[in-house]
Amino acid sequence: MKDARDAWPYANEAGQEETVVCDVLVLGGGLSGCFVAIAAARQGQKVVLVEKGAVERSGAAGTGFDHWESACTNPCSKVTPEEIAWAYVREQDGYSNGIAHYIECREGYDRLLDLERFGGKIRDTEGEFSGMKRRG
Repeated sequence: MKDARDAWPYANEAGQEETVVCDVLVLGGGLSGCFVAIAAARQGQKVVLVEKGAVERSGAAGTGFDHWESACTNPCSKVTPEEIAWAYVREQDGYSNGIAHYIECREGYDRLLDLERFGGKIRDTEGEFSGMKRRG
């Protein structure tokens, strides 16, 4: 039986229409889409990023927000980008791109902070997610 805390706290917006004006429309919130959105915003463009996947459980294979747990330069991290990158390479028996993982680990937290500066909500700084069940 589901606990009331498991319920998604936001209303379903299916069927609603909203008009948004922007200079740059980015389709896809994976790693490339996020970095394109950041680059355009840094150039002063008004950016809208649209992601088709359900944020809670998209199942996407790309490195989007759901894979940024390796943003290990955050103040709470107890591992280095080098340690995480090597762990990925070892886990894949050497068939993993260690350089890409290292860059993701080294740059990830700074890019998440960039996204917050551009209006995205990454961290629960004001109790917005209170009452939500933690996973993992």
